[in-house]
This record gives sequence, structure tokens and C-alpha cells, in this order.
Amino acid sequence: MPILAGPEPLTPEATIRPARAGEEDVVLDLLAEAAAWLAARGIHQWPQRFPVDSVRHQIRAGEALLIVGPGGPIATCAVSEADPELWGETTEPAYYLGRLAVGSSTSRTRLKRNGPPASTKSE
Repeated sequence: MPILAGPEPLTPEATIRPARAGEEDVVLDLLAEAAAWLAARGIHQWPQRFPVDSVRHQIRAGEALLIVGPGGPIATCAVSEADPELWGETTEPAYYLGRLAVGSSTSRTRLKRNGPPASTKSE
């Protein structure tokens, strides 16, 4: 079951939407960039490039999402209702977020500035 039926605004400049058939390379490029960034820091949890069939499957299932800014895609993630391979079988309803990757052209400052306000501790 798709997590999102269509585009949803995140900020005035960014929208999250399901990735579409034909956008496999967009998703794969964002994931490969994040994998290279991790590997450069000695973290080898992702392959250099995920298999195209796994991304194609997530797109068909409505699980692969793209965050799109004024210049095009800036991030990707996958959201599913089950991940028995990683977490085992469960009867509890849940959403699983995975493959979260932000493109290097999107700075942390920009995401923070446009994202939700930071929480403040009230005394």
C-alpha cells in the first residue's frame, strides 16, 4: 500500500512525493552518493550501488519517495509497512523508514533553515 497518494508539501520550497517509474536512476544516484559519503568515513553498511530491481520494486509498491526542491530531487527514502527480512515478522502496525539519503548539493543549513522550527525547552 503506498504511503503517499501524491505530492505533499514539506516546506515552501520542498515537496515529498512517490518516486515514479523511470526515476530509478534518480533514486539510485542519491543512494550511491550517500553510500560513497559513508564509505569515505569508514562506514560500509550500503553497497556502492543498490540493485535496480530493488528500487524498481519499491517504486511499484509506492514505497520509494523523493523529496524535490526547486532544482529537482534533493533526497530519497523508502517507507514500508513491513520489513520481515530485517526486523522479523510482527503483527504490530508500523512504518519502517530506510534508505534515507540526502544529496550533497543540499546543505544541512538549508534543510535546517527550511525545516520545522527547532523545539525549545520551556521553563
